[in-house]
Amino acid sequence: MPDVLAVEARRLRYEVNDRVILDEVELAVSKGNSTAIVGPSGTGKTTLLMCLAGILKVKAGIVRIDGDELTSMKAAARAAVRLRRIGLIYQFGELLPELSPIDNVALPALLAGVRQRSAYGRSRHLLAELGVETLAEAPTAALSGGERQRVAVARALVTEPTVVLADEPTGSLDPVATDVVANLLFDLPKTHGCALVVVTHNDAVAVRADDVLRLGVKNNNVGVAG
Repeated sequence: MPDVLAVEARRLRYEVNDRVILDEVELAVSKGNSTAIVGPSGTGKTTLLMCLAGILKVKAGIVRIDGDELTSMKAAARAAVRLRRIGLIYQFGELLPELSPIDNVALPALLAGVRQRSAYGRSRHLLAELGVETLAEAPTAALSGGERQRVAVARALVTEPTVVLADEPTGSLDPVATDVVANLLFDLPKTHGCALVVVTHNDAVAVRADDVLRLGVKNNNVGVAG
């Protein structure tokens, strides 16, 4: 029997007020592999990522995480899957400024029911792995863009997710930081056994992925796989 795909979308369609944003999108990524989603602005790249995460509810088609159909679940069930099996990384990190880096990393694990000692132990280990352990107690607001994204990567990994979804994770970084963060991200499938899906406009980032899904413009700005 073939391995269950970590994340899968079949004939996915998403609409807003009868305007089609995504149509007939297909994506399949197994654990240990990565896919980059690329395409012109306005073709629904971030929207697709939010559909894969269960944040947006699709109009038609299915999304599966580790074989479980996300699209048939109610909002609370989707949120539970997202918390435990999906790691999310945003363009600007989206860390909580009132919490230290280590508190930011540990928070998803604590919300998922992991004991405090284990959550903080794993958080510290991840920060060390990503080269920012010395910043664990630093003011989050004082972190550089690259440091912020490395902390965000650690936060995405703390629940040992099936899939990591990253939305323009290097979009706000300078070239040196972009290279560092991209190297870290595309090592994750091998080092952590997860699937990785990255939305990016940067071709130098996209070429690091095992596969590339291109969204194009069709029928008045509809994102379709190509």
